[in-house]
Amino acid sequence: MSIENTSNVSSQSSTRFVLQTFSNPVSIRLDENNFLPWKQQTLATIRGFKLQRYIAGSHGIPAKFDSSEDEAQCNYNEEYLNWEQQDQLLMSWLLSSMSDPLTTRMVGCEYSYQVWQRLEEFFSSQTKTKVKQLKSQ
Repeated sequence: MSIENTSNVSSQSSTRFVLQTFSNPVSIRLDENNFLPWKQQTLATIRGFKLQRYIAGSHGIPAKFDSSEDEAQCNYNEEYLNWEQQDQLLMSWLLSSMSDPLTTRMVGCEYSYQVWQRLEEFFSSQTKTKVKQLKSQ
């Protein structure tokens, strides 16, 4: 897998933002039968690029605006714009690694953490169903 780093230094902040762009999808295309190997590979990549916070949940999302005045003038917080850009690239990368039936299940997700949660919930319920089926056999 190759990745590109794009640096963006905000003029308002001394914090350096490094955008991670993915040029290749995960080598395993996620379907209904290979979640665990797919998850292992995607988590290794996500952790390798230090992007865990994007799939951890909504608590890490920066505020869209610094003040109500900024909101009225549509002056977005630069940190939020950077976060959103990285999140959308990660989300696109995750979606491109899935089979069409699973991609369809992700409709309505706006952020990568929502995609991750939906996959976890779906495959958790699949596993529980398989365990019940095996016990009944």
